Amino acid sequence: MKKMIRAFSLFTIFFLLYGCSSSGNTYMEKRAAIDKMSADAVSKLSEKNATASREIKNGYGYAVFSNSNVTVLFVGGSGGYGVLHNNQSGENTYMKMGGANVGLGLGMKNIRIVFTFKTKKAFDNFKENGWLGGAQADATAKSKQKGGANDVQVDTSGTHTYVMTNEGVALQASIQGSKYWKDDSLN
Repeated sequence: MKKMIRAFSLFTIFFLLYGCSSSGNTYMEKRAAIDKMSADAVSKLSEKNATASREIKNGYGYAVFSNSNVTVLFVGGSGGYGVLHNNQSGENTYMKMGGANVGLGLGMKNIRIVFTFKTKKAFDNFKENGWLGGAQADATAKSKQKGGANDVQVDTSGTHTYVMTNEGVALQASIQGSKYWKDDSLN
């Protein structure tokens, strides 16, 4: 049993570390991969949700993150990368993220998170402080285009949050916190 737990722990660490890095070898390749991931996620969300599409276009800015999440019984963690886009200036800020959750659950999933910021204050707060917390409950079973996912997040920062599951299997209810910060190697 200990060997199985140890093997699962090593797999979990690898999964989270893999989720923290974008593809590409050079600075420009990594930024291009993040930009493509962001454009794909915005396009997919905008097709399915007219309100989100309006918020992305008309808000002060938005952020898109690729996030890998693992939950085992009472604890979980996540890691990822993304880009914060300022609609006023057109400037992109490339970022990383990490998170932890406490609750009950089991599973692994890869998700895209889109944040929309209606005001400069909300945008600047995210860019400079990057802390978000809230409650989450979800049931996920998705592989490529098959399956479905229902993610519900209550965000305490006043920022609108949209979550789309790429792939994974998870059932969890938890309290979570995430930290987002500038990626010095890409800015």
